[in-house]
Amino acid sequence: PIAIGMMFYASANAQIVYTDVNPDYVISIPVVNPIPTDYNIDLNNDGISDYKISCSFSFAPCQFRQYVSYVKVFALNTNAVVAVTGTTNPRAMNLNDGILSSLSLSTSGNLRYVSGGFCGSTTLGVWPNSVDRYLGLKLIVGANTYYGWVRMQVGVGVNPFSCTIKDYAYNSVPNQPILAGETTCALPTVNVNASGATTFCYGSSVTLTADSVSGYTFQWQKNTVAISGATSRTYKVTTSGSYSVITTNVCGTATSTPLSCTRILNPTPVISTTDPLTYCAGQTINTLFTANTYTGVTYQWQRNSVNISGAIAQNFTATATGNYRVRETANGCSRTSSAKSILINCRIGEDISNETILSIYPNPANNYITVQFPSAQSAIISVINLFGQIVYSEKVNAEQTQIDVSRFAAGMYVIRWSSGENFETKTFSITK
Repeated sequence: PIAIGMMFYASANAQIVYTDVNPDYVISIPVVNPIPTDYNIDLNNDGISDYKISCSFSFAPCQFRQYVSYVKVFALNTNAVVAVTGTTNPRAMNLNDGILSSLSLSTSGNLRYVSGGFCGSTTLGVWPNSVDRYLGLKLIVGANTYYGWVRMQVGVGVNPFSCTIKDYAYNSVPNQPILAGETTCALPTVNVNASGATTFCYGSSVTLTADSVSGYTFQWQKNTVAISGATSRTYKVTTSGSYSVITTNVCGTATSTPLSCTRILNPTPVISTTDPLTYCAGQTINTLFTANTYTGVTYQWQRNSVNISGAIAQNFTATATGNYRVRETANGCSRTSSAKSILINCRIGEDISNETILSIYPNPANNYITVQFPSAQSAIISVINLFGQIVYSEKVNAEQTQIDVSRFAAGMYVIRWSSGENFETKTFSITK
């Protein structure tokens, strides 16, 4: 374009480079003896024209003639403009529309406007009577891609055969979008808040939440390494580490101040014994349990998941059947051991090494068990819990029977089969 009588200024605020065409440049085509003219845009002010906008005039066929004005845009080199999806027509965008890679692109097209003449006045095309509409721009410089806009007025004013170029801008950060009409841009700022203490026990967690700002995207990191799939505003921390979030907006990215989170991992409680875990009915139960030890630990013994009053030493002597555990606490965190079970599964004088004649399946059970007997003979079958209580009994005279155990609590049980002087016991478990 002709530079005489024109002033330009460029300003960079954050990453947006803005150029004001001052005064506005008007491409106007007279009806008589039209002479095409054009305007070149150097979007990034590097001395190379990136786009050319031209205006031409012709007559349309009708009863006499109709004046037709075409404003055309050409993307030079390998650049492109945002187009109406499925066409080459440049899209007339509104203020704050996003200009980014997912939009349809074209290398050239018409900003068509038709008006006047003896056929009556009419307008058509994608840019008729457009005041302050925006054309999205894609600029290629070497290996980098940039996005920008140019603000124009097409087919408005005293001369409808005209196009006015007012200003343009682009985002100087490669591959970052820009909003139509955006002249300033600020990098995102983000704060991270924790839902509770950032030092927590094994099995617990803390949730980190970044500020909620429209248009922001997030990527959480642990020890400066991106966490796969962690792209929401919140992240649930379950392991120790230094956590931060990378936040992105149209201007670029920013990383939050790292937040240190610590999971307290006490050693797993373990109980051991050299004493027996199975007894015969009538025998005195006397099993000494010992818990493992480490610095600062305290103990609480449990029987059938209930705390035993006063049982707070490292050792505990069990004198009754049941499931025994120890709960160890250190560094403000508690963990519970797996259970050791004491059972009564024989009577005094019984040779428990005899060959097994009972078969129970499935074991462990959930709803039913099937008990297979040595032969079809009259016998009594009983189910006994860990407290020595008979919770089920029936007479049988078959080689097998099925027992509904769905109503029994989870735990260990004893099946006792007796026929005259013969009997046998066998243990099984119920899970829920």
